[in-house]
Amino acid sequence: MKCALTSLGCAKNLVDSQIMVGRLRSKGFEMTSEEQEAEVLIVNTCGFIETAAQESVDAVLELASLKERGKCRGLILSGCLAEKHGSSLLSLLPEVDAVVGTGHFHEMPSIVERVIAGERVLLTGSVREAPFDDPHRVPLTPSHYAYLKIAEGCDHKCSFCTIPRMRGSFRSRPMESILDEAVRMSKEGVQEIVLIAQDTTAYGLDLYGEKRLPALLRNLVSLSGPPWIRLMYAYPNTLSRDVLTTIESSPKICRYLDIPLQHSNTRILKAMGRGGSRTSLLKLVGDVRKTVPGIALRTTLISGFPTERKKEFEELLSFVNTARFERLGAFSYSDEEQAASHALSPKVPASVKTARVRRLMETQQRIALERNEHIVGSVLEIMLDRVREKKSGNRTTWEGRTRWDAPLVDGKVVVKSGAVTLSPGDRISVRITGATPYDLLGVHE
Repeated sequence: MKCALTSLGCAKNLVDSQIMVGRLRSKGFEMTSEEQEAEVLIVNTCGFIETAAQESVDAVLELASLKERGKCRGLILSGCLAEKHGSSLLSLLPEVDAVVGTGHFHEMPSIVERVIAGERVLLTGSVREAPFDDPHRVPLTPSHYAYLKIAEGCDHKCSFCTIPRMRGSFRSRPMESILDEAVRMSKEGVQEIVLIAQDTTAYGLDLYGEKRLPALLRNLVSLSGPPWIRLMYAYPNTLSRDVLTTIESSPKICRYLDIPLQHSNTRILKAMGRGGSRTSLLKLVGDVRKTVPGIALRTTLISGFPTERKKEFEELLSFVNTARFERLGAFSYSDEEQAASHALSPKVPASVKTARVRRLMETQQRIALERNEHIVGSVLEIMLDRVREKKSGNRTTWEGRTRWDAPLVDGKVVVKSGAVTLSPGDRISVRITGATPYDLLGVHE
């Protein structure tokens, strides 16, 4: 029986999709990328914000048409949106044959069998039972990089967020399990491991009674595995100096850190359930850069949080100008009914939220262009991701990344090369010849 899986949302969701695919294959199901050929269609959804949820529903409805004009006999909706809304999705989407939450994705082979037998399935709850790892996991990323989930769930009480509801409380994965998977990834040819969790910097606190991320990083570095290790989703309140000194001391660990700050105004941060202030966050940024010279900092910000006034937004804009992040994403606040912030008022009008996001990103584009222009003329190590264009005479244009750029979320380096033996995952020396706000241009040395 052929199955096709569509994975939406974040890298953490993608890891769950990899386990689903691996479990299905281990039970004899054939996976196909041709959706019209599949007898069972699975959509692993995101439900974090309204736009992501709508994208998930749109994907389900589009695939539902294959029940009439394709070979589809079953349509399964899994993941965060399923966990968030549960049984109501079965009522709202009669095209769907199963709704499977974040605690049951590892049961997908038996769920598929039940759907094919004519049963309509609802499985949500029990989020703590989902596995961290599976020996049958099938990579869904390009072969040269991979996401390694080190923890699941979240214990923070951010008022705008429903992830604890969808993913459960924070729980760390045993270190031995992480290291075993890192070894397997190395044997598979992975050149870059990207560590992910809802809060990577809290790793180990629940399992060992203390934060163990520095120890985990040192153990990963000691392996003879991938030359690049990248750290995502560092929570500002749990980021320790020990983590920073560990990054600074190891050439394998990319000088890159993703710290979602969300805002800089004290009152808004308090309403968000996060705490901190412009002063404390600027000190954090300064401490990180002082401890790890040359590090690239990525952050995300929310514009239009309920009650955000013009002067508080202007403070956020000033904060961005002062902090000068190397990488930054800004998003309009999404008013989720199940989030505590839904009760706050007044709401910021949608048009105002959109305008504020635009101003944040225009400011960041100027900062990013200035930073990139300073790089022009230097020679950098670039990891190649994919061929962009091939021309006669062995001239090839590649897309790659610096150590300061994570897959999919950051910029790229467009590289012109005359070499004929290059492959994705290769690390080459590139002279930077041009810059845009997000991307660099270069020539293979």
